[in-house]
Amino acid sequence: GPPVIATDVCGTSEAIEDGITGRLVPARDSAALASAIIEVLTQPEAAALWCAAGRQRIDQSFTVLRMVGELVAVYEEVAVKAAQVARTTKRWLSSQKLAQALPGSEHQTLLQTEYHHTLEI
Repeated sequence: GPPVIATDVCGTSEAIEDGITGRLVPARDSAALASAIIEVLTQPEAAALWCAAGRQRIDQSFTVLRMVGELVAVYEEVAVKAAQVARTTKRWLSSQKLAQALPGSEHQTLLQTEYHHTLEI
């Protein structure tokens, strides 16, 4: 493939190592972009090395298996947090029902205990 010249925004630096797998230039820096293009055109050997190194990096670091594994890990983390929220909400709702049946001072004590427990989670 062709050599890569990209602006250094969002996640491009994760895929491209400047001077190794392509060229990264600052966003909105037309002079740096022009310089990188001239570099590719005047140094075809370096550009060919970037291409080979870039292909190797993508093949090793951005496999479907890795990407799916990372996505699954995110879903698992969200599921754990959702379960914690569900347990806390259920406990809080139960304490609300119980607290409503208690006299004033016991009601306040129970609510404060549940509130502090929720903060710990």
